[in-house]
Amino acid sequence: MDYKYGMNCNYEKFSSGRVLYHERGITNFPVRLAQEIYGRCLQHSPKKKNICLYDCCCGGGYLLTVLGFLNQDTIGKIIGSDINYESLGIAKNNFSLLSIDGINKRISDIEKMIVMYQKQSHIEAKQCAIILKDMISNNIGFEAFEADALKEINLTTIPDIIIIDVPYGDMVLWKGNEKMLLMYC
Repeated sequence: MDYKYGMNCNYEKFSSGRVLYHERGITNFPVRLAQEIYGRCLQHSPKKKNICLYDCCCGGGYLLTVLGFLNQDTIGKIIGSDINYESLGIAKNNFSLLSIDGINKRISDIEKMIVMYQKQSHIEAKQCAIILKDMISNNIGFEAFEADALKEINLTTIPDIIIIDVPYGDMVLWKGNEKMLLMYC
């Protein structure tokens, strides 16, 4: 595949668990591919600025957060929903990183880890957090709520672009009845 929007560069600063919050069992999406998909969607969207981006299976919000950092000039709001309430806590923490207050809190937490553990990985995490902070130029709003993607979801804001990393494998327990599941296959 030829990439038009996902630059071939180092996306290490987005490593899950470094600055972005992570929990075991929550998947991540390849950053360059995510940027390429978003860029292609944006190309076909009549709206080019203040985009509302939605993921109905957001898990820990990794995909939306990364896209928020990389697309400060086009994204105005991100909405994430998931059936797993615990994952939404991680998602809200990740979404908060898109604000100066949220990234400053994360930097403060990392600085405490540096003092406590004196690990090189924490020093590198702080350096990455500062780079991410410098990327923030837009106040991206966010919303995260519990919802079953196999049932009707009533959104208060209509998304401009929907992007989903559908859960897969043994890490996921799909809920809903068999008839609903067949509709999505």
